[in-house]
Amino acid sequence: MKNFLKTVIFLIVMKIVSHACSDMNELHDKYLKDGEKTYIAKLDTVGVQGGKNRVRIVYRVIDPKAEKMRLFYNFGADSITYDIIFSSAGELNELYLNNISEGTHSFTLYTYDAQFKNKSVIINAPSVIVYGDKYQETLMNRLVRNAVYNSYEDTLTISWLGNFEYNINFELKYTNNFGETVEIMRDAKEVITKLGDYVPESRFDFRLLYLPESSIDTFYTEYSSHVAPMPLPIVTAYENFIGMLDPLMMRGSNINLIEQVWLGQYEGVVEKQLTIPWS
Repeated sequence: MKNFLKTVIFLIVMKIVSHACSDMNELHDKYLKDGEKTYIAKLDTVGVQGGKNRVRIVYRVIDPKAEKMRLFYNFGADSITYDIIFSSAGELNELYLNNISEGTHSFTLYTYDAQFKNKSVIINAPSVIVYGDKYQETLMNRLVRNAVYNSYEDTLTISWLGNFEYNINFELKYTNNFGETVEIMRDAKEVITKLGDYVPESRFDFRLLYLPESSIDTFYTEYSSHVAPMPLPIVTAYENFIGMLDPLMMRGSNINLIEQVWLGQYEGVVEKQLTIPWS
């Protein structure tokens, strides 16, 4: 009886093992019927940066069999294919994806062999922000608090208002004493700017430059213009002035601009040292 039970149990086990092996062979045959699968190495390094309606992708690949790359975006609805530049000596390569809509985007990538028969596992690149016209419309230019021309020093001093997030520099254009257009770039944190060769009562133009977070592109405001008027002299007369034949000593700002001085109906004579005898 015991031998009979052993025989029955042995036959059942053999049946189970045989069935399992048959299933495994079918599964194995299913994946081998088109040949053995070969996987291409994925990108060794990948970085993504947004800009003005474009994206910059930096990558490195060390598998020489990886000759093509396919990039998917807009939730897989759009894709573009690139030829891979093989990275030797660990150097990075880059490519640009243009005409990308403003907003946050995610990308997935695969690498392929030359015939697109074999590919890598999926690569999920980090999400990036792409900037465009809507961001451009939010940018503000700085303001001129005041602009004062000093005739003694022959300089224009500009005091600025406005310091905004991500503004990095400002550009200033003006005409110098030789009639030349001068363009200068200054740090956006600068609040006082002095121009030593500015033509009095001429126009100067300025704009701010913005570099938003992680952007590969710089944005510019529209130019604003300002004219610094020639200041009127501010003078103080000495109290020791006695009569019409005595010199009137004057001091103050921009008094070298004085061309005529009148006291009632009497006109003074302006001398080089700003001593004014009355006649």
